[in-house]
Amino acid sequence: MIGKIHLFGGLLILGCFLVSGQYLDQMFSALELGSDPVRYMYRANHTYILLSGLLNIAIGIRFELHKLDWKRGLQYLGSLHLCVAPAVLIYAFIVEAQPGEGDRFFTGLGVFFLFLGTLLQIPSSPVFTRKKRI
Repeated sequence: MIGKIHLFGGLLILGCFLVSGQYLDQMFSALELGSDPVRYMYRANHTYILLSGLLNIAIGIRFELHKLDWKRGLQYLGSLHLCVAPAVLIYAFIVEAQPGEGDRFFTGLGVFFLFLGTLLQIPSSPVFTRKKRI
């Protein structure tokens, strides 16, 4: 179930990425904003939305709950962070890249959630699971 949430959520986020790209295309071609820092902030946040969608898809494709309780708990916690991060990054895209806004708290928070959510998935990876050797 969680794997499907990541997979379909990631696909939905990719849709948001496409919509935000169209928004950028229309906004910057219509307004011809000459402020490079503002354009770079929008592009960075746009790329973070793509990153969050791709990470959710990647996790969703191979997601299996681990048998050990503590590893499963880390998976749940990591999944929560990975599912919340896109909403935070989309909010940051809308709010933080406005001219004159120097503080990018929500962008940093969203990227940190992606980082932490990914790290919390590592212990349940098959690479770290012991198998009996014959």
